[in-house]
Amino acid sequence: MKAGWILGMALASAGLAGRADAATCSLGQITVPGLSSLYDPFDATFQSLARVATLHTAGDCGGTRVLLTLAPTSYSPQVGPKVLLQHGGGAALSATVKINNHSTPVAPPGGGFATNPLLLQAGSSGEILLNLDLEAGQVAPPGYYRAQLSLQATAVVNDKEQIQQATLDIAVNVKPSVRLAAGSGNLVIDLGELKAGAIGGPVGFDAYSNVDYTLSLHSDNGFLLKSQQRSAQGVPYEAMLQDATDVAVSQGARPSIQARFPVPATGLRRHWLRVKVDPFFNLGAGQYSDVLTVEISARV
Repeated sequence: MKAGWILGMALASAGLAGRADAATCSLGQITVPGLSSLYDPFDATFQSLARVATLHTAGDCGGTRVLLTLAPTSYSPQVGPKVLLQHGGGAALSATVKINNHSTPVAPPGGGFATNPLLLQAGSSGEILLNLDLEAGQVAPPGYYRAQLSLQATAVVNDKEQIQQATLDIAVNVKPSVRLAAGSGNLVIDLGELKAGAIGGPVGFDAYSNVDYTLSLHSDNGFLLKSQQRSAQGVPYEAMLQDATDVAVSQGARPSIQARFPVPATGLRRHWLRVKVDPFFNLGAGQYSDVLTVEISARV
């Protein structure tokens, strides 16, 4: 009788264990690919960057509800709807990281936010969509910007809480960027009747840059006003950029003027261009003109 009782208990225990295993869902590792992107402060066409993380499971997870949260870390301790990506030089970028398109991605102090819980299918892993959004127009110096958040999955199975965590690394490479934009108004300087010492202009244009930059002025006629009827004659003139203090003149087949400027504090600087007619002699009647081209280049 005693042996049978022991055997019966053993069979009953084995049967209960088998039913418990079949009904148990176990959360496994979260595989996180990381979020990384290039960023141009003056490119308004930046699109949201999407990556898929995977929550691995074991057992019967059909219908299991999993709460997903993003939480700050010691590397990125700030909380709120935005995350700050830090640069070694002290600069920062503001970004939004979303889980499954939830609009408030970073957990408030002391807890996570409520998402539409991920609903896992039996015997399968759960896909977690992560989105990185960077607003255009954040003027930041070139370099790598980083943040680190904690991605957490929480489920309650058989009245017991299961938690899995993974580190989400975010890296953005801000590249050197320069742009030129024509200002409002006419980009034609009309000198009227040519006289030595006459000054024409100004015409304005905008330079966008997140680095020190150089403006180069190129002339179709070698900084001479020329007549189509009198190709041998020309009226010399000077091209002058307002507030340019570091100026160099390059001679040769394509003469040019280079002026160097520091990075603008706001990423934008308005420039003004004037021309001054130099002394000339024995000028024939006619229309005299030239075309100036302005180029911008980053100094890195």
